[in-house]
Amino acid sequence: MQTSPVSGSLDIPFFDTGGYGGVLINPNGQDLGNTTVQISGSLNCLDFGETVQRCFDISPTNLPASGTTLTFFFDSSDLGFLNCETLNVYHDINGVWELMILDTTYDDDGRLCGNDPQSVRITGVTEYSRFVILEQEPTAITVENFTARPVSEFIIPLIALFGLTGLAIVFIIKNSPN
Repeated sequence: MQTSPVSGSLDIPFFDTGGYGGVLINPNGQDLGNTTVQISGSLNCLDFGETVQRCFDISPTNLPASGTTLTFFFDSSDLGFLNCETLNVYHDINGVWELMILDTTYDDDGRLCGNDPQSVRITGVTEYSRFVILEQEPTAITVENFTARPVSEFIIPLIALFGLTGLAIVFIIKNSPN
């Protein structure tokens, strides 16, 4: 976790953007105040679906009035089976995943792939929390109904099955010519 003041019109680096892979925040002339960035690596950021193995959680003191720009860095080893050329960034807003806008002035499509570190840049960010990088939109899952069955419903048929199997084996052994 790293906290730094973020204001002005320049990229503010968090963590090692040229090595491990951090994040750049450009507040586009605004004052976000002290901003905390937490990056978790070497894990899938969702309980389902494959993401880049790097999770980003960003919390500024002040929300911007207009959009800011974020650049997320990662290593090719964080991709797994994902293709950098088709990645998008999604933002968790109260349990709903919102597709962010890629900055098409950044290597023509918002993605800089090839040499490590690779990166994805988005623009128009006005809300902050959890960001994930993946190829397709994550699906929010809610459990609406869950039914548990008593163990006794399964135990009696299971015991009967094992008993019959045992009897069949004993019968075969007793009646074999050896």
